[in-house]
Amino acid sequence: MRAEAQRRLDLVLSAGAALLDAQAALVAQVEQAMADANAKRKQDMAILTQARVEAGEAICDVNLQKVDAWIADRLAWAAKMPESYRKKHLVQELKDTQAKLHDDFDALRA
Repeated sequence: MRAEAQRRLDLVLSAGAALLDAQAALVAQVEQAMADANAKRKQDMAILTQARVEAGEAICDVNLQKVDAWIADRLAWAAKMPESYRKKHLVQELKDTQAKLHDDFDALRA
């Protein structure tokens, strides 16, 4: 009787160990699946972010070109003015504004 009880106990213990091993394998499998999904999500997010950054930079480039054209038009208009403090001040303000805008855009891209 004692041998039968030991055999049954050993059977329960081995079944428990097998279940724990199966659980550990399942946990490892799920953890790997989660890590893979997380890596894919991060990669997709990086691609999406890069696309959005490039689109934003393209918009900034277009707007900066518009501002440059506007300033060039005003500088051409100012060139026709007679020499005066007002002309020098206007030309300097336009050039300073243009340089500041370019510096600001460059700083945002850095």
